[in-house]
Amino acid sequence: MIQSTELSTEPQLRMIWPEQRLATPPILPLPAGYVLRTYQPGDEEPFFALMALAGWPGWNAEKLHPWLIRMLPDGGFVIIHAASNTLVASAMALRDCAEFGIEGGELGWLAVDPAHTGQGLGAIVSAAVTRRFLEHGYRHIHLYTESRRLAALKTYLKLGYVAYLDPPAMPAVQERWHTIHQQLARPFAAPVLPTGTPPAEYAIDTAFVARLLADQHPDLADLPLQIVDAGWDNAMFRLGDHLSVRLPRRAAAADLITHEQTWLPRLADHLTLPIPAPYRIGTPADGYPWNWSILPWLTGVAADQSEPYATQARPFAAFLRSLHRPAPADAPANPVRGVPLEQRAAVVEARMQRLATSTSLITPTIQRIWQEALAAPIDIPPTWLHGDLHPRNVLVEAGIITGIIDWGDITSGDCATDLAAIWMLFADANAHQQALSAYTISYATMQRAKGWAILFGVVLLETGLADNPRNALIGERTLCRVAASNEF
Repeated sequence: MIQSTELSTEPQLRMIWPEQRLATPPILPLPAGYVLRTYQPGDEEPFFALMALAGWPGWNAEKLHPWLIRMLPDGGFVIIHAASNTLVASAMALRDCAEFGIEGGELGWLAVDPAHTGQGLGAIVSAAVTRRFLEHGYRHIHLYTESRRLAALKTYLKLGYVAYLDPPAMPAVQERWHTIHQQLARPFAAPVLPTGTPPAEYAIDTAFVARLLADQHPDLADLPLQIVDAGWDNAMFRLGDHLSVRLPRRAAAADLITHEQTWLPRLADHLTLPIPAPYRIGTPADGYPWNWSILPWLTGVAADQSEPYATQARPFAAFLRSLHRPAPADAPANPVRGVPLEQRAAVVEARMQRLATSTSLITPTIQRIWQEALAAPIDIPPTWLHGDLHPRNVLVEAGIITGIIDWGDITSGDCATDLAAIWMLFADANAHQQALSAYTISYATMQRAKGWAILFGVVLLETGLADNPRNALIGERTLCRVAASNEF
């Protein structure tokens, strides 16, 4: 995992747990004198000391906290040297997100005390993490590493992980993997996996939705029903003239629907723009395992298809102000939205490295703005966030913003995450300035907002180039607008 906030000269390598081994969790014997267990409160200081020994100094409670949020229940593993009661190895099972292109989990922060190398401890904690993912039903497990970490690479390969070739940079990455396998005297074979829209885990069509309606909401079953869209997480159907049906198409989206069902009714009355607070709720049935929603139908088309007028900059800022209020303590946690940008640096910079080989959009200006965003302090308290405020989640009719949809990433955190939408929505530079002035933000928040705009732009561009031209165009527009911006 990249720890520096600067772009490295060589992108990290990615490895995956192969599909043919999903049914065979790795089990390794533990050497005598060592104890394998899960992370427990009180392990913090020994963990910080281990990380320093492994070459990652500077760990403290603040740095650890976001990783604990991402960690699966009982997903942190440590090995204790019994004779000295010393923590000598660790690894984490981290929840992943759709921005990696493939939903799944990440084996992260593998560390071994140099005084205890040669005992196979790294392989043992890595195997424990892998087993935990498989126990939770994960089908896509990956990790990041570097060419120079030959010992770690040897451990991962022996355990069963295989090289992953990122298609945008495949020739260069393949050459690096060939070199590594030659150095380790191992045969080379690497799968090529898609980086675009994740496949649906449950087939959802009009006939199936009609059966759900007839069973659970029969008074609505006779209304005309037609599919509208199927995104990364959900399928959307229009129901009659005034309603819609929204169903998760992947397990990763099931909790997101629940967040919408819980929180949108509480927020709707406070917001200055319409949102699709659930009208009714559906439950698992007919083999379909997740809750689903019947929502009001909001008029308009996605903002990437019909951009709002520049005069909408101030009303949009007013909406953000109405949303960005303190959230309660039980607001949904989200490890990839509203967090310090430094926590996203590894993923974003790896994507930037790949895009730099296939596009001309990762310019020195974009790199400079990104670094400024990473350095900008968070100078405001956390608030409610939409969390995924790109143009496909903003509705426009005749140039007027008519609604904000897809609230699955709702969370509490840094409002700069949502402010990034200013550059994603508006082509006019004056509109950017009007929105920022109407919202009233500090220079540091503006810098972070541009950083989040780069993050969204990079993710949408790279995943869009794989299989979604609309997303790729949004990403390209966003990066171009940020690069040309001169606010403040």
